[in-house]
Amino acid sequence: MTESAFFMSASRKKTYDKLEVKQYKILVVLDTKTSTICRDMDGKVFDVKDYQPGLNANPFHANCRTTTTPYFNDKFAQQQECSARDENGKTYYIPANMTYEEWYNKSVESNQKVSAKDNILLKEQKQSINQSIDNAESLQKQQMKQLQSTTKPQKQANSDIKYHTNKK
Repeated sequence: MTESAFFMSASRKKTYDKLEVKQYKILVVLDTKTSTICRDMDGKVFDVKDYQPGLNANPFHANCRTTTTPYFNDKFAQQQECSARDENGKTYYIPANMTYEEWYNKSVESNQKVSAKDNILLKEQKQSINQSIDNAESLQKQQMKQLQSTTKPQKQANSDIKYHTNKK
């Protein structure tokens, strides 16, 4: 998926060049699954001559869903709309110039159900991480016990050998 996004992004740059597009804008998916990296990049405008996937064009990370769109700073572009998803996954439309942060503050943060859902997901993720850490620590302790139990007979055998060697 990430490699496909990379090649689509590279071909999009060639299209921008052929169409003589001067600037492009980063466009992210407006839902709560969007990564922090992409949230921060949303709405930023760059010159096509500086287009570099992974740096100022998608994909920014593995499984990136972000894309780019030609940018024209005119009245027509300011009247456009783009789609977003509500807490139930249903599509609705917002002004195209609204950034992820503006959308989140207006649509998600003010909606207690979605915020509570996000909090539950965050808690589950933290619990999963803590459980993984606990499992890793438990496994490490178990391995240390096994290592110690195998070295004790070895130490005893070395001690017995020294005792019998010195006795002769």
